[in-house]
Parts: sequence; C-alpha cells; structure tokens
Amino acid sequence: AADVIVHDRLVPDAGLILRATLDDHLGIAPLVEEPRPLGTRPGSANVAELERLMNRPRRPENAEKDTRDDRTLLVHLGAAYQRLDRHRDAADAFGRAKATGGEPDAALLGHYVEALLLAKNTERALTEVRAARKRFADDADLTSLEANLLEERGDPAGARALMEGLRSKSPQEVDVLLRVAQFHQRAKRFTDAEDVLRQAEAMRNNEYGQ
Repeated sequence: AADVIVHDRLVPDAGLILRATLDDHLGIAPLVEEPRPLGTRPGSANVAELERLMNRPRRPENAEKDTRDDRTLLVHLGAAYQRLDRHRDAADAFGRAKATGGEPDAALLGHYVEALLLAKNTERALTEVRAARKRFADDADLTSLEANLLEERGDPAGARALMEGLRSKSPQEVDVLLRVAQFHQRAKRFTDAEDVLRQAEAMRNNEYGQ
C-alpha cells in the first residue's frame, strides 16, 4: 500500500485518507453532461441547463412527476452551484429540494447542511443537522457534519464526543473509522488520527485476509 505524510510522519495507505473526504462521499454525478464552452468554469454549463429545466412548461396532469423531477433537478443544481463556490445558491437549491415532495433522505439533508456550513450560515446549519439527526441518529455523514459545526463554534470537546460515540457504535466499520481519523486530522490531533488510521488499516486487512 502507498504511504502518505501526515505532520511529517508516514501513515500507511494514502487511500484511507482520500476515501475519508466528504467531497468524495457526498459527491453527486452531473445530471446533464457538460460539453462546456471554452473559458467557462466547471459546472457553469450545467447550471444554465438545470435552470432551464427548472423553468420548463408544466401540466396539471403531470404534477406528481414534476414534483419528483424538481427534487432531482434541485439536488443536481445545488451540486453544480457548489462546484462554482456559489454556496448560498447551493444552500437555497438544497433547501428547496428538501421542501419538495416527500420526506428527504439523509443524503439530501447532508448536502443541505454542508452547503449552509460552506456559506458560513453556521447557526442555521447546526439547527438543521440536529433536526436531521433526530431521524438519522447514526448516520456517519450527519454526525461528522455536526462535529465540524461544533468545532466551528468553539466546542471541540462536544465535537470529539460525537465522533468517538460514532466510533464506539461501529468499531469495525472502516468508513466510520476513516471519518474519525479525518476529524482528528482536521483538528491537528495527528497522533489520534494515526491511531485510528492504523485501526482502520488493520480492519481492512482482516476483511481482505491480508
């Protein structure tokens, strides 16, 4: 396995850290292919097409399908805005998707909270993630986001308690361990990050019989 340098020290398997990033875990594939004009930023062609589709003609007899399609379009529109660093627009799109159709799933709620966090709307993000975790208490994405928000608000002890609680509930889940390691790394607790990464590496080796 490849190695990665963390705080001047080698940690086994760079893929462990790469797989732990929220961008990879929460990424959404484009709904509309981008042959995009030269000189435009990635995602800009997507935004124009998605906005056009949101303004499509409607028929009363297609109301149920239109509602489903709108939620899908809004999720992809939010992701396209994120790629352009238009975080307020992304939060608005994900918030509209959340309010469209039936109950949102944990992934959509995670996108919404992440966009609010990136838009510096920390208090609203914290309110939303706590409401989401009442329905999805053990969701790793939502727990990680709440921990990040607590760190932002100057509550590292509360953030750490959340992540260690997640770890204790799923001590053999490699993806959970990666999130905990990433959390410690972001907080510059490099020794803690290395310990959890090594635990994750051992679990992965056991899984594959290495």
